[in-house]
Amino acid sequence: MAAPLPKDESCREKLTNLLSQLETEFRWCSQHPNDVSDIELEQLKQAVDELESKCKEFGGQFYTDFQKFRKEFDYSADHPNEIKTGDFQKFEDMLQNLLRDLK
Repeated sequence: MAAPLPKDESCREKLTNLLSQLETEFRWCSQHPNDVSDIELEQLKQAVDELESKCKEFGGQFYTDFQKFRKEFDYSADHPNEIKTGDFQKFEDMLQNLLRDLK
């Protein structure tokens, strides 16, 4: 029987999985920017909101970087007409940086 993961390792793994799923969604958006609907933006915004508490647990620079990502994404989600072609790629890159910080 495998030994249970320490609590912070388990949280780190869950957070890594959630960020990876979100990154996959943003990758799709960056490849299909004209197909992203307001409903999809709202769903992404809800997913980012749900990550807040898990990211806050890690604190430090990781949480600061998450807050920067969240602020920029929230603005874009609230102003979909202002989204530029490369914005989704920028968000994907920000998520990749967050994933690197977790490792």
